[in-house]
Amino acid sequence: MDAENSWIEIVGRGHDLVGLRRLFEKAGLGVMVETSVGSQESGILVMADDDGLTSARLVGPMVDQWLLPVDSPRFAAILLNPRIKALNGHCRLLDPNFGGVRAVAVGVFDGISLAKFVLPDQQKLRTGSTLGWHQTHAASLADRMVLVEADDLCALVVETLSEPPSWTSIYACFETIKHDHSVGDLVQAKLITKQQLKAFGAAANNITARAEGARHGHTKKNQKLSAHQQLELMTLSEAEELHRQVVTRYLDRKTGHTTGFEVCDWMNDAPRFGISPFQREL
Repeated sequence: MDAENSWIEIVGRGHDLVGLRRLFEKAGLGVMVETSVGSQESGILVMADDDGLTSARLVGPMVDQWLLPVDSPRFAAILLNPRIKALNGHCRLLDPNFGGVRAVAVGVFDGISLAKFVLPDQQKLRTGSTLGWHQTHAASLADRMVLVEADDLCALVVETLSEPPSWTSIYACFETIKHDHSVGDLVQAKLITKQQLKAFGAAANNITARAEGARHGHTKKNQKLSAHQQLELMTLSEAEELHRQVVTRYLDRKTGHTTGFEVCDWMNDAPRFGISPFQREL
């Protein structure tokens, strides 16, 4: 393709990509689908020569307009995710078997040069496990297991960590801990700082991304935020880290242990939300 164009790289199944290509060709909305996947039509169906997972690019004047303000991967994700979700929703209305696509990268042409950004991926790369590396892991495990068996509140708190990270599950965890009569106030119990609790609440009550398990939709109190306002909010990655640390301190408070744990200060290639005040000496 011509390098002097902005583009959005999407990933999806072959049938879905060639279906999108046919739909946009007929719609004439300033968006086109470029894919190397061949296809043939049979009646109402357009069928890909290969229905495996593959990539395509969205290009055209509307794509240029969408991407022109983008200057970072996170900004690209904030601008694109709602549009990709809306696209998937529209297509699912028309074809009940549409499996959906996701954006993975963008190329932004500003009239002079092309900047490429890979969108943040929630999947985590692993190089091994830290379980059991520190003696306190083993020393506190028995008491933690007994606690969870005997205390329904603690059991629910630990269960929230076994779920995919979401604003709903983390908020439920914090609410449950506050319900514990031995804690009451998370800040006073030194499980979290006032600044962190305020930042978490602001994000949990205003982020509406369904993929992140948002607590609310748009309401009178929860107004739609601009892209720049969203950039100022705590991210789900930051909230996930805070979740781990609050629960660690809660279980240690209940069992009388001091358990070492790994702290993630760097997320999405940048230092995030004030994690350092929570870091323990292992």
